[in-house]
Amino acid sequence: MLKFNSKPFEWQRDMEILMSNVNLNGIEFLSVKNMLFSFLNSYNGDFYKEILFHNVWKFTEENIIDEREGFPIFICDIRADKLENAEIKAAFDYLKYG
Repeated sequence: MLKFNSKPFEWQRDMEILMSNVNLNGIEFLSVKNMLFSFLNSYNGDFYKEILFHNVWKFTEENIIDEREGFPIFICDIRADKLENAEIKAAFDYLKYG
């Protein structure tokens, strides 16, 4: 069970690491609630994996990358966990999502 009331980002330690040290290649909005993220191998630039997200509740993006930037975005870790019952409310509260 994730403890969203712990120190900032401490609760992430309990999440499964899906990928590490990859480059974000693209984000595709397939529909209002479905998104496809594609990743490159950060060592040789080859295609690595894709993750398809269903029923996305919230998506926010903040960056200072110029649109003309030619390099992919480095991602240290991609983590995931399945939220159950009370964890869903705690996640909504943590993300300030009404």
